[in-house]
Formats: sequence, C-alpha cells, structure tokens
Amino acid sequence: MRLSSPKSALMTAGLVLLVLLIGIGAGTAAQAGRVTPAQYSQEEPGSGGSLQISIQSDDGAQYPPGDLVLSDPYARMTGSDSRANYTYQEIPGATYSAATISSQQQAFRLYVDNAASGTYSLRVIGVDYGRYVLLMDGYDQAGNHAKVRFTALLQPGEVHHYVIQYSNQGGASLRARRTQAAE
Repeated sequence: MRLSSPKSALMTAGLVLLVLLIGIGAGTAAQAGRVTPAQYSQEEPGSGGSLQISIQSDDGAQYPPGDLVLSDPYARMTGSDSRANYTYQEIPGATYSAATISSQQQAFRLYVDNAASGTYSLRVIGVDYGRYVLLMDGYDQAGNHAKVRFTALLQPGEVHHYVIQYSNQGGASLRARRTQAAE
C-alpha cells in the first residue's frame, strides 16, 4: 500500500488501532479456569415473545458442568465457549448471565427478548464432569408459555447439540430434541 502523505499514514495507523481495539474487546477472559458469563443487551424491533434457556447442575455442584451457545434462525450466536475463551453476543435482545439458585448453586441463563420464530441450535459445551438440568421456556406475544426439560451427563470437551423449534405466535410453541451432531 502506498501512502501519499504523512497525514494519510497517520489516518491509516489510527484505523488499524481502532480495528485492533474492537477485536480485543470482543471476547471475555477466563477467571480461574471458568468463563464468567458477561451480561449484555442489544435492541431490535419487537417481534414479540421471548425464549429463555438455563443450565444448572443436577448433582449439587456449585456451577453447571457446561457452557451454552445458542444460534438463532439467522445464524447469530449468543453464549460462552470456555474452550475458545470467547463470549458471543450477536443476537439482538439477548443476554447471557449467571443466576443464583441458592447460596451454594448457580445457573447460566440465556434470555432472548423479542425472539424470532424459527429453528434455533443450542450447544452445551462440557467444562466439567457432572449431570445437568437444561430448562427451555418459550413465551408468545400474549404471554402464553411452553416448557421443555432435559437432563444429561456431561464431561469436559463433550458437546451436546439440541435443535429447538420456537414460535412466538398463537399459543407459545416450543419443541426441542437432542441431536448427534459431531464437533
């Protein structure tokens, strides 16, 4: 690349620095071997309804044995992947956070406000050994509710895949199944 003046060189260097700073801020760092879910929110015009997915230990451990990464019908992702030391925050109106269940137990929760109807993909990514409870709640525009629950055993590095069919209209509709996708 040929620069015509010192001023254009300075502008190019500033742009490169800005791109680097944006890239550095995209992920979150692990703390003591565990990614702490970041809280964030993005706005999108309302389509109504919401989708909530949470994971917690089913055997009394303080933390769930897995992270959650959700892909929406438009292939945008929200959640945390400790293996890659990365937190995704692409789905508008979505939050990923830790929730206190009791003084001795926490859950991780994905919440999508104004969730679009369609097919979602969920990955439960193993970070520890243990049994988990996965709860999925879908609400339509009128507040009607549908619920799905799974329990499974997970180990570090293992990834469980779920396909979720969600509708936010005419009585909440939520169907989910675990698939055998390889990763």
